[in-house]
Amino acid sequence: MTPNSSQEHTTPLPDPPNQPPTVSIFFTVVSAIFLLAGIGMIVWTYSSLSPLDRVVAPERSLERLTSRTMELEHALTQVGQWEQLLFRILTGNEDVLMRAIMEYQELAEFSNDPLVDLYLAILEVEAGNREKVAKRINAWKNQLAPLPLFREFIHTAYYRDTISPSEVETLQAHLAEELPDNWFYGRLAIQIAKKGGDTSFELLTEQHLEDRGHQMLWSNRLLILIEVSGSLIGLLLILALIRKTVGRQSERVRINRGMLPPPWSGKDGFAVFVRGGAITTFLLFSLSFLELDGHAMVLVSLTILYGPILILTYFHLLLPKDVTVVHAFGLRVAPGRIHRILPVIFVLFAAGLIGDWMITVGVGSSHGSYHWTEWFDQSLVWGTPTDVAVTLVEYSIIAPMFEEVIFRGVLFATFRRRFGWGISAVFSALIFSLVHGYGLVGLLTVFWSGVLWAWAYEKTGSLWPGMIAHGVNNLLVSLTLVTLFR
Repeated sequence: MTPNSSQEHTTPLPDPPNQPPTVSIFFTVVSAIFLLAGIGMIVWTYSSLSPLDRVVAPERSLERLTSRTMELEHALTQVGQWEQLLFRILTGNEDVLMRAIMEYQELAEFSNDPLVDLYLAILEVEAGNREKVAKRINAWKNQLAPLPLFREFIHTAYYRDTISPSEVETLQAHLAEELPDNWFYGRLAIQIAKKGGDTSFELLTEQHLEDRGHQMLWSNRLLILIEVSGSLIGLLLILALIRKTVGRQSERVRINRGMLPPPWSGKDGFAVFVRGGAITTFLLFSLSFLELDGHAMVLVSLTILYGPILILTYFHLLLPKDVTVVHAFGLRVAPGRIHRILPVIFVLFAAGLIGDWMITVGVGSSHGSYHWTEWFDQSLVWGTPTDVAVTLVEYSIIAPMFEEVIFRGVLFATFRRRFGWGISAVFSALIFSLVHGYGLVGLLTVFWSGVLWAWAYEKTGSLWPGMIAHGVNNLLVSLTLVTLFR
């Protein structure tokens, strides 16, 4: 079953003549109709809902996200120019304050929580919109509590010149009762203390905010060091890899001989993917009627997401051809070639980060290009240590392994029956990105990753590099959330 040469391994092949598909065409057509209907229903549902509907208590999550981001921004103003420049280059030089205002404006239309109105007013007055905020808070005088008190907070902090020590004491007490210890509280407390001449409390609060900001700064430095170091190593290896992959030297990066094109026909491969997707869609719809939560929901969801296609792959694509999973996807590393995995992973890491950076800089600043709910995982930020551990295992081990088998091992390989690796990589990566349901930036970054991991499978003959690179990518994103926002 293993091709004998590199040419046999990479040349697209038509389906064998007069070979009936092992998967029923009738059921495939019915499944395709059902899958398209299910996708249409999901798209319609998601398009009719606000992204905030996908998050439990978005007020709490956006408060944490904005507070920590603003604290980090303040800490960055106290470091050297070169470090500020590096951070701006890596993050796309976005106006964090304006982004926060846009996000809170959206949340204010969605939520009736008075704290959302207060936080939005603080952000806008910090941005210099004093007249606009003054008109809005004047309307709070005759509204239900706590808006009159919130109006007094902002009016005193930003519009009055001086206040008495007794007023300072009273307002600071109310402020501590009404607001959690976050950036918004700190800004109001500092301004009120300044207006009342309470220098000691002003300095104490400023130091508290700076300490939190510097903790985040050191975590951010560690993450940047990992990304930059990995990218530099990867760039050097990319140059070496370009030289090695010219002509016959391409064999020097091969780890195994995953079956490309695969032994199953294109019709069977697409049938399995479509039918598995239809079953998954039906089961996910049914899952919405079950009252499950916690780890039971995670287990059931993972089984539904990956189980149908994987089971159909084994019984309809591999078993009839007497091919094992290990053999089909190059999961047994050939003797003496395990050392080739690490350089490929560094190449994928560097190419992925550079591509993500270019996408973020190119379109990331446009309004609506991405939404904070796409990447803010509540389990990692608010969950128990067990929740965090389970989520990390899911994102960095389970999802990369199964998604690489499904989207590269099955879908990309099936396209390779008819097309070259470039077209096959684009088609499979496009489907891979669409099923994630992200906005423009998320869609483009997932698409780019899908192309890279398909390239790795094509060149190395094994899914291992893509699996590991996929896992490292997910792990870094997860650790960023844990270290900066938990």
